[in-house]
Amino acid sequence: MRRRALLASALPLAAVMGAARGADALDAVRSRLADVAVLRGEFSQSKRLAGFRNPLKSQGQFVLVRGRGVLWLTQKPFASTLVVTPERLESLDAKGQRLSRLDARDEPALRSINQLL
Repeated sequence: MRRRALLASALPLAAVMGAARGADALDAVRSRLADVAVLRGEFSQSKRLAGFRNPLKSQGQFVLVRGRGVLWLTQKPFASTLVVTPERLESLDAKGQRLSRLDARDEPALRSINQLL
C-alpha cells in the first residue's frame, strides 16, 4: 500500500513535466529546457477525490537538476519532500525523516516515471 501511495505522489510531478500533455507539448518543454541545467519554480495543485466535497489543494516549490533528479517540496497543507532520482523515489517528512523509499531496480513503474522525467 505504501508503494502505491508513493508512486501515486510522483504522478503529479510527471504531469508537471509535460508527460500527460501529448507529444507536441512534451517536445516544446524539452526544447525549452535543453540548455537549462537547474530549473526552480513554484507549484499549486488541486485534486478532486471521491468522497470529498472540496478539492485537496497543495503548494510549494520544486528544483529540477538535469541528470540528477527533482526535489518536490510541498509547503501547504503540510510540509513534505519528494526526491526523485534515476535510482530512487523517496518521501520525507517536514523534519527530513524518511517515510518511504523505492528503488528503481525493484520497481518497473518507477523506472518508467524516471524515464519520463
